[in-house]
Amino acid sequence: MLDFVRFLFQMGTKRIETTWDLVRFGANLRVRCRCGHVATIAGTEIDFMRSKRRWPHPLGYLRNKFRCSKCGRRPIAVDLTANDPTVKIGPSLADIMAANSAKDES
Repeated sequence: MLDFVRFLFQMGTKRIETTWDLVRFGANLRVRCRCGHVATIAGTEIDFMRSKRRWPHPLGYLRNKFRCSKCGRRPIAVDLTANDPTVKIGPSLADIMAANSAKDES
């Protein structure tokens, strides 16, 4: 809980409205479903998924794209969190940077 309070204090009055804002401010998303399943997704992974699928940047658009991995329903809530990611939906930032550096060396 103390980490979340620190996170909110650091965020101050910043408005996170796009996937790039998640990356820029180091925020993650918590996605909650009706069945009780809760998943935390890294902001970098969400932005990577958005760019690969060519979705618009606003976070409001993403709510309709998420599905629960347990029951398949749409989420009832999507909000910011300071918790570590619990699910992996794409390559990590380290994976992307390693792939780019390997490509540059070739």
